[in-house]
Amino acid sequence: MKKRILPLILICTIVIGMSFTIVANAEEPSCIVRGERVTTMPNSDVTLTLTIENNPGISGAEIIVSFDERLTLVNAVAGDAFSALTYVEPSYYRNPTIFVWDSEKINDDDIKDGVILSLTFHTPSDVEDDFPITI
Repeated sequence: MKKRILPLILICTIVIGMSFTIVANAEEPSCIVRGERVTTMPNSDVTLTLTIENNPGISGAEIIVSFDERLTLVNAVAGDAFSALTYVEPSYYRNPTIFVWDSEKINDDDIKDGVILSLTFHTPSDVEDDFPITI
């Protein structure tokens, strides 16, 4: 008898849990995270800015940035869009570099669009080419 009740309780728990699913409204604007295409000269620094539009209220994020081995990531500055979150700055920049934001709770007035992260890369002096960066 006990062997039959346990699966029944498990099934009921799963069904009840599934009834609380949140459905996204198609009329709501989509969240857009974008980087820009930038141009630079050899042997110079260039800054790439990552932005967010229609922020739905992100309370945690992990952004992984991979880049061409000929580039050097020299600086990364957290923007204002996730200012209500705790930013965990990497101890050093490597390829790839992981940037992390986290919070336990954010308020509605903490939700904003704008700059998430500004990345500054140094380009080598001996190359004139495209450098892929994956975010």
